[in-house]
Amino acid sequence: MIYWLQLHFLSPIRRWFTGALNNPLRRLQVALLALALLLAYGTVGYMTITGASALDSFYMTLFTVTTVGYGEIVPVSPQGRLFTISVIIFGIGIASAAIGEGLRLALEPVLWESLQRRRMEKLLTEMRNHYIVCGFGRIGQQVVQDLQAREMPFVVIDSSHEVEAELTKLKLPHVIGDATLEATLKRAGIEHARGLVTELSGDADNIMTVLTARLLNPNLYIIARAAHTETEQKLRMVGANQVINPYKIGGHRIALSLMRPVVNEALHRIMNFDEDPDVAIGQITLAAGQPIVGQTLQQCDLRQRYQVNILGIKRADGQMALNPQGDTVLHAGDTLVIIGASEQVYALERQYGEDSLML
Repeated sequence: MIYWLQLHFLSPIRRWFTGALNNPLRRLQVALLALALLLAYGTVGYMTITGASALDSFYMTLFTVTTVGYGEIVPVSPQGRLFTISVIIFGIGIASAAIGEGLRLALEPVLWESLQRRRMEKLLTEMRNHYIVCGFGRIGQQVVQDLQAREMPFVVIDSSHEVEAELTKLKLPHVIGDATLEATLKRAGIEHARGLVTELSGDADNIMTVLTARLLNPNLYIIARAAHTETEQKLRMVGANQVINPYKIGGHRIALSLMRPVVNEALHRIMNFDEDPDVAIGQITLAAGQPIVGQTLQQCDLRQRYQVNILGIKRADGQMALNPQGDTVLHAGDTLVIIGASEQVYALERQYGEDSLML
């Protein structure tokens, strides 16, 4: 019986009060609730002891709690004076707490931050078909920048409270917590997300994040960063669809810049490394019934109509055809890799319903 009471009654109350102590707005609510209960306690007590009316009893309780000291409006017995002492003792502490919490909320940015958190929590519960970016480091910031350029919904997860201030200032949807934990990923809407990027500082953390995310959402498209070559296979084994080693890519780019500087310059422009890119690479997936399905590249003439070029076609069976010829026929399920002006690429992706990350 005691175990049942603790599990179903005492534990939820203890968790609620623990949360209240960490939430300034909740502390004010608790203080006001305690003040209301004290007023009710005094009113009922005076009605019982003195036989006064409810209004007179409430009036006596109110000026007793506030220590105004107008005097007794009805005769009070020694028993009543002892009761008044109890009201004063409780009243001073509870009223001071309520006033203090109210002033703290009014004079400090705590209320604004609390309202911001509530608004953020509401936004997160409404997120659907979005991306989750685990880690707001240099790589995570670049991913967020590209997602914003394509107007894609996303949530950032980071464990640093210093980063929280920056994310709030930038008005970016975010969750502060450990991305390796199931509870944190659920707060970010993992069950309704379409993709996740994890670029945490350690490979072990990235492995745990991928594993947890895959268990929570088997259909999630996951990209993970690997700091060491030997970790790449482990990340794929636990569920990552793509593994990126930035050091390996960086080394290739440095070597290319050294040996083929003009090629590197072209890649720099194409791959959106500038703050305001004018060229972008994108992808569109053709669904059955779309006008260009069944046509050749020459017939659909995407270059003339949209000012984009086709770099490659990934067929539904997984085969990739690079630099396709004009007589190549397009089929439902084909994914076209396109390059062109940023605005045209983004518009074409939206038109064909392809909301993927930049290739």
